[in-house]
Amino acid sequence: MTDMLQKKIKDLRGQLGVTQKGLAEELGVTLATVGRWECGLRDPSPLAVRAMELLLEVDRMKRSNAVKE
Repeated sequence: MTDMLQKKIKDLRGQLGVTQKGLAEELGVTLATVGRWECGLRDPSPLAVRAMELLLEVDRMKRSNAVKE
């Protein structure tokens, strides 16, 4: 895995305000799996990457709606 992808996963968690455990629960993977992604020991599957993208998009939409209200 590239350092860029590792950093993006950590950044995603920061933007969502969740722990590794929280992200793992949202994605239906183990805490160890998220840790391995962030340490560069494993690559997330394309499905997991897409799920992370969707989580971030939903979070952005929620924030956008909160600002409008």
